[in-house]
Amino acid sequence: MEWLNWLALAGIYISLFAGTFFIYIFLENRKNLVLEEPKEWPSVTIAIPAYNDAETVGKTIESVLALDYPKDKLQILAVENNNSTDGTYEVMKKYADKGVEVYTIPQGGKGPALNFAITKARGEFFGGLDADSFAEPDALKKIVCRFTAEDIAAVTPALKVYKPKNFLGRIQQIEYMTGVFLRKVFDYLDSIHVTPGPLTVYRKSFFDKYGGYDEHNITEDLEIAMRIQSKNLRIKNAIDANVYADNPETWAPLSKQRVRWYLGFIENIIKYKELLHPKYGVLAVYILPMAFISVFLAMLFSTYSMYRIGLQIVTYPFFLRSIGFNIVAALSNGFSQLIQGVPDVKTILAIPLILFSFTMLYLANTHSKEKAHVGIFFIAYAVAYIYIFSIWWIMAIGYKLFGRKLKFGGTIWENSLLNYLLNRGRQDARG
Repeated sequence: MEWLNWLALAGIYISLFAGTFFIYIFLENRKNLVLEEPKEWPSVTIAIPAYNDAETVGKTIESVLALDYPKDKLQILAVENNNSTDGTYEVMKKYADKGVEVYTIPQGGKGPALNFAITKARGEFFGGLDADSFAEPDALKKIVCRFTAEDIAAVTPALKVYKPKNFLGRIQQIEYMTGVFLRKVFDYLDSIHVTPGPLTVYRKSFFDKYGGYDEHNITEDLEIAMRIQSKNLRIKNAIDANVYADNPETWAPLSKQRVRWYLGFIENIIKYKELLHPKYGVLAVYILPMAFISVFLAMLFSTYSMYRIGLQIVTYPFFLRSIGFNIVAALSNGFSQLIQGVPDVKTILAIPLILFSFTMLYLANTHSKEKAHVGIFFIAYAVAYIYIFSIWWIMAIGYKLFGRKLKFGGTIWENSLLNYLLNRGRQDARG
């Protein structure tokens, strides 16, 4: 399959260009990372939506209470939605005497909880903090400092994984640190297209003018970011405003989270397909197309390589039989094949890709003042992540084509191609 070799080579070249471009953009603009504090801090509302989060919501509220921000300019809202069964509301009520406004609403879902909070918000700026996330004390000030122009509608933090405990947690830690670097690069290119739920801060006037969170969208943070971009407004990033998310570290809940993210990306690209028009600049002509290309190449590479590995496993017993089960001869044969194939062009070009990935992590660590030590897990990430990433994307595409119904929190998803065709068939049958 010679065409696969050429495709792999093209993918490496594309990745090399992207890595070089992103690192250059970051280094060229890093002098703009430090901003002066305003003479007077504006008022800010922070909302904490929660549902069955009794174990973590107290720590989340305490992290907001500990923010180094003028207390007379900070309003804290805690909103329990849809009658939690683990005592979440009771935990939240304990903070009412510390100035936290605590509410419970009957409707499920994060979107309704945040929209309710917007109706109660008195701040010039509005942000949400998921009930399993925690902000460093200086995070809010560093975010607010980035609102340097009226057309900046939102500012995102440096989102990281909170104290990873196992292999999947460590993989996510490196993934998130790479995201910290890329989000800052996208900031410089005015191309941020996801505003993470944990402590992204918005101008409240944006909600007043363009409406609140889309309560029927399974990735409301992605939807609102694309809505901001569609209005020709800007999203900035505070790379030194550290916020930590307590992410799932077992396969089933983590896969459900990622399927939701990737399905949401597909849904919102369809909804905001106008963002692919060249008038939207780098976002349209490079960042979003690169996202499609990287997903396609990752799935192609991982699928084909797994096929080749499987083929080797299946045929290996026959090979051993042909050499009289001589293990030494088998190892010698494998080693000679390895020597013959190295160094080829793809191997040589893959080396700077690893160096680029390490450089991105180093820059993200340094400029976000992170103390993370990834060590040997970086090697595991470099080897395993493309396969894990591809599995999640294959699952998401499978659901988009053939899924019947998924429930994420209080939001029901039924937007597959199969459901569309079935519903259209029923409508045609009715006449």
